[in-house]
Amino acid sequence: MWGQGLNQLCSGTFSEAEERLQKSIELHMTIPDYQGMVDAKRDLAKCYLCQGKLKQALEVLEKGEQVVVEQGLKGPPITRLHNVLAEAYLTTAEKSEGFGKNEMLKKAKHASRKALKEAKIYRGVLPHAYRVQGSYEWS
Repeated sequence: MWGQGLNQLCSGTFSEAEERLQKSIELHMTIPDYQGMVDAKRDLAKCYLCQGKLKQALEVLEKGEQVVVEQGLKGPPITRLHNVLAEAYLTTAEKSEGFGKNEMLKKAKHASRKALKEAKIYRGVLPHAYRVQGSYEWS
């Protein structure tokens, strides 16, 4: 289910991807498979970001981060979640002004640092973590 949603996300069929990824999250919750759920939440958030649905993306990512903390999860899926979370905060900051912008930039900095720290262990996600950190530095 998650793989189908990811393929649809990559092919740009966002409504179908959104549907599959939501079903995947529900499936992972019933098992429970927390790492799989985090992967599906991350990709659902990417889907929302591609559609400009920033509020929904942040909501899904922050719930995913809550699962990570509660379950003590580690590994590449978690680092990828933090990368997308930092991207979502940066995108929201770009569209915000005043205090809201500063708040989003602070959150982006925190998520980006977490991703970079984890990426030093899980090297495959390091390029994305560096790109996100660079985007933060230029904002």
